[in-house]
Amino acid sequence: MNYLKRSLGNAWDFLKGTQAYFRDVLLMHGFILFICLPLLSSTTRFILHRGAIDYLSYDNIPSIFSQHPGVLLSLIVVLMMILLLVYFEFTFLLMSVFFIKKKEPISLKQLLHLTILQLKKVRPITFLFFLAYFLLILPISGLSFNSDLLSKIKIPAFIIVSSFLLVYIFLGYIGIRLIFALPEMILRDRPFRAAIRESWSLTKSRLLAITGQFIVIGGTILLLSSLGYIVVILAQSMVEQFFPDYALISAVFAMTLLQGILLFNIVMSTVGIFYIIVDFMDDE
Repeated sequence: MNYLKRSLGNAWDFLKGTQAYFRDVLLMHGFILFICLPLLSSTTRFILHRGAIDYLSYDNIPSIFSQHPGVLLSLIVVLMMILLLVYFEFTFLLMSVFFIKKKEPISLKQLLHLTILQLKKVRPITFLFFLAYFLLILPISGLSFNSDLLSKIKIPAFIIVSSFLLVYIFLGYIGIRLIFALPEMILRDRPFRAAIRESWSLTKSRLLAITGQFIVIGGTILLLSSLGYIVVILAQSMVEQFFPDYALISAVFAMTLLQGILLFNIVMSTVGIFYIIVDFMDDE
């Protein structure tokens, strides 16, 4: 009973801070959507054009490996840039949620400065861990960190198809056991091995509690978003049925509301994982 009360209390505290989270999430999404993604897409197209390659898919990767070493190297550089940007996004949002949760004011300039400092500390072993965690463990395990950059990197279908239920359960278990590793490195400046050990230790006796928090907060966000969608759609249906002359104006208004609900869902889903991480690290 106490655990349920605490979980619901955390969900309520999380939702109360909605306004505080919007600035940083929208800023980061805008930066990625309008600057990073167009730049990376243009760079990729330019590389493929220079190599006389019409498109990039899993079918022609073997030929790129064997016949276009320059294109391969350039595409690897682009992939590394994407991953660095995802790491930057992850660090920026984690620190933002950390300071909001602590009720410590921090300017945007300070936040960006701290994030850039963290990028300078990235080591090859950290980067390899980050690569495995965000491209394999999180997507397949069902945990999600919403990033427009990560959506551009697709896991081959045969990996997903061959991932049976036990594999999903195993990767979900690993994902939660290692969930504090990157935050330990970023927020507490721990070395890679120490951060892994600390995360494994923190989650040893609290696996179910952490999983429960994900379910409660994620379920709350999903429930509120779903209710919002249902109310807007029902209202639009009633307008079309009883006030058809106003249906077009109402439809425009309804679409605006639906976009607002979608934005709420994106922001809350994005920072939910960070809130849970910071909350449990606070407890420890």
